[in-house]
Amino acid sequence: MVSENSTESLEELLRRFGTDINSGLTQAEAGIRFDKYGPNLIPRPPRNLFQVYIAPLLNWLVNIYLIITSILALLAIFVLPDLWGQVTFWIVFIVLNAAVAIIQQIRAQKKLEALENMSPPKSKVIRDGQIKELRSEALVPGDLIKLEQGDRVPADSRLIKASFLTVNEAPLTGESVPVEKTSENASSVSENGNMVYLGTYVTSGNAIALVIATGSRTRLGSIAETVTRLNTGDIPLRQKVNKVARYLASAVAVYLLISLAYHLVSLYRDGELVAGGVFNTHLLAETASRSLITSMSIMPINIPLLTTVILLAGTLAMARHQVVIRDLSAVESLGRVSVVCTDKTGTITKNEMTVRWLSLPEIKGADHIFGATGTGFDPAGRLFVAADAPESAVGVEFDQVPDSRPAASVGPGSALEMVLVSGMLNNESSIVKVLNKNAGGTAEEASYCAVGDTTDAAILTLFRKSGLDENYFRSIFREIASFPFDSNLKRVSKVFAGGRTVKVEVFTKGATERVLEKCSSLVTGTVNETVALGDQEKGYLIKKAEAFAAHGYRVISLAFKYIDGATQSLSRDSVESGLTYLGFVAIIDPPRDGVLDSVAEAGKAGIRSVMVTGDSLETARSIAGQVGIVRDGDLAFAAYDNRLTDEEFLKTSVFARVSPEDKMAIVRRYKQSNRTVAVTGDGVNDAPALSTADVGIAMGVTGTDVAKQSSDMIIADDSFNSVVVGIREGRGLFQKIRSLIFFYIAVNAAEALVYFGASFIPDFSLLNSWQRIYIFTTAHAIPPLAFISDRLSRDVMSEKPRDGEDIFNRRTTSAMALFIVSLAAVLSLTYLFASSGLVPVMDGNHLGTVPDFGGGALDPVGWAQAKARTLLLTVALLSETLLVLSLRRLNKSAFRTLKDDNYLFVWPFLAFVPVFHLALMYFPGLQAFLNNSLSINLEIIRLTAADWIVALVFALIPIGLLEWYKARVRQHGRFF
Repeated sequence: MVSENSTESLEELLRRFGTDINSGLTQAEAGIRFDKYGPNLIPRPPRNLFQVYIAPLLNWLVNIYLIITSILALLAIFVLPDLWGQVTFWIVFIVLNAAVAIIQQIRAQKKLEALENMSPPKSKVIRDGQIKELRSEALVPGDLIKLEQGDRVPADSRLIKASFLTVNEAPLTGESVPVEKTSENASSVSENGNMVYLGTYVTSGNAIALVIATGSRTRLGSIAETVTRLNTGDIPLRQKVNKVARYLASAVAVYLLISLAYHLVSLYRDGELVAGGVFNTHLLAETASRSLITSMSIMPINIPLLTTVILLAGTLAMARHQVVIRDLSAVESLGRVSVVCTDKTGTITKNEMTVRWLSLPEIKGADHIFGATGTGFDPAGRLFVAADAPESAVGVEFDQVPDSRPAASVGPGSALEMVLVSGMLNNESSIVKVLNKNAGGTAEEASYCAVGDTTDAAILTLFRKSGLDENYFRSIFREIASFPFDSNLKRVSKVFAGGRTVKVEVFTKGATERVLEKCSSLVTGTVNETVALGDQEKGYLIKKAEAFAAHGYRVISLAFKYIDGATQSLSRDSVESGLTYLGFVAIIDPPRDGVLDSVAEAGKAGIRSVMVTGDSLETARSIAGQVGIVRDGDLAFAAYDNRLTDEEFLKTSVFARVSPEDKMAIVRRYKQSNRTVAVTGDGVNDAPALSTADVGIAMGVTGTDVAKQSSDMIIADDSFNSVVVGIREGRGLFQKIRSLIFFYIAVNAAEALVYFGASFIPDFSLLNSWQRIYIFTTAHAIPPLAFISDRLSRDVMSEKPRDGEDIFNRRTTSAMALFIVSLAAVLSLTYLFASSGLVPVMDGNHLGTVPDFGGGALDPVGWAQAKARTLLLTVALLSETLLVLSLRRLNKSAFRTLKDDNYLFVWPFLAFVPVFHLALMYFPGLQAFLNNSLSINLEIIRLTAADWIVALVFALIPIGLLEWYKARVRQHGRFF
């Protein structure tokens, strides 16, 4: 059992697993064990099809639809067999709608899984004596792994060496307080202080551990951890949608009750419901079914289903841009974002760290500023004497460095040597050489990748450019203690024995001001030549570092000291005091391509980009200025101060030297200011801010597992550009969903007014049942699909942020009311004019389908009513199809969108309904086929050219009024 390994001695474990404590397993042996034990994965439980794909579709509105269909089915079974055709049609329609949503969910799920596999969990493994970064699933029992702050423990492991290690074991125990871990042997099985387990997180410190169990054999695997998949539950946006749908369905229910009550009372009063003491069950069933069918014809079942489809289509669109959505609610929240708090390194910049300059304390008559050629982590390059003053060095670019500059001389015991050795030893990175085929595939080209912290990797690369023997220094120095990086202290230290003296040596590096505050002296030539370091000298050195930081360099200072005497009880305070200052390195990390445009696009959209970073104020302000985050009048602060006024806070574009607590406070203050805020993060200390923000965005490449688990979405390429893409997609989805809901409420409510009024006319049937279904299954079903397939508006990023705004604002509600009333009036007038003879029946109307004048309850009484029905259907189909054009870009004229926007993916859905209607009207055989084969009696007669003019005029009236209102809103500089 795993717990027994905590009491077994480390020597016994290493022997049992056949692992060398220094070099780990060989790659060949690891391959054999992988074949034996399989991948380090917990088997995923079988998918619950109902829970994942069907349950989210069974919302309040769909359930009512199913209930009404069931009632009709019962009526068909026991009373009215003729209803079976319509019942079957409704069931098929519900199933088809649900199938579309389920298929889209499956596509989204597979796409997200594929993206997750693009950036799977990785682990640092020691094999063949080298540190390698491998997919965690490749781990096998006996592997040596390296753990650092923010890492997710990839397998149950026994600690070999641990330095100030604490682990969050909440996934196993539910206790969120970090647990201290040690490499010492445990005295009993119940003590697991020397074990770390799969699924837990390293909150501080670092360690080397021996993998004991993988996959299903881990403690987490034994309790069959439930894998969290795509969240398709009742997310906030869907709650809003369902709330709107409930109001509309409630109105329909009220209509249904009034209609039933009115007709039953009328039938009873006329003596038809009860005749001769016998209850007319058949008549009651006919009346109830007619009211139920009418109500179903105006119930917007499409809203929740198509909303789900749009949301999932959005996740697929974002996936194409390397944005992994972990929670569907983030899609809508992205569309409302007004503030983005972004990291600098890796998000705004490329995270391709390169040390360009190295500065020693200024010594009169001696070289103290050195440059380094080369870029990235390639060791090819050299150190050269740069200049005697920082202001003459910082402005020099690589391509301006003359080859004639003298090479730097790295003498034994010199300050320059000590800086380089200190940076190499006090380092948690390694660099891997990767061979790739060149473009022609004829030869291999080498590239170099950092494993671990890229800043450390840049400093390690600088050492390798110096020509010093790395193996020599690693062989004579033996690490005996380490004090990992602390986000509050902003320092990291290591203690070594050996070296070229009998003394123990301490190497410290970190932010300049945090290193200098622990220094009491500085070197003056060699490491044995030092002078006292006072406040005046510290101020000068900080100013010197700021000169580089002001040009966008990240400045890391280094210090050292000797320790005499015992080292058994070293504390951080004792180690990091009385240090001797060595100098600093200036690291450049250029802005990412396209970030300047992305920041500008966000600004145009009213979104404030704020840099929140741990770097110095000068560096942060310089980079922020290069990419346009800092604008005229903006403020920048070194650290966050809650005493800032609201005006000062909202004008600040850069917060530097922030702590995790500061970052969370900044997010909370934006939220208190009624801003919808997105925040990026990659470290374990970013987790609180990611959880607090409206949209937490974790980095897919550099992000720790803790950060990813705390986020709503993951940017697979770590780029700010992808953040802006996500916001753009979120806004587009919000517009699509709002337009979709506007459409369904408008057309259903307008038709409801017409149906409701007509239902109180005795012995009158406005349309037959199939004609109502025809409107529902064509105009209500096909044109709105254009919202799903449509591309984003070019102007989507030119509108102001919506923050906490609901789906409809006052202007949108007014526009909807105007269309509802006008369409209801137009449909009523169309029917009235035709049925009364103001639009007379002409010979051309007799050439097509001949209606059934058989005298049935739903049959037309003559040609005038048949024409009135056809005209009403035509006006409804045309006006509702044209409504999609108007709603497609609510904040633009429909005429302008015809000119400016791409309609390639819209026209098929818009053209289908008119073309199909024309086919039914002018090809009588099509209606005959539907009637004879499927018992669908549409009774659409042929219209003449004059009739079409009337239909077009009436159909355009509601659209014209809506466009007029949209123009008025635009004239006042407002948005829907």
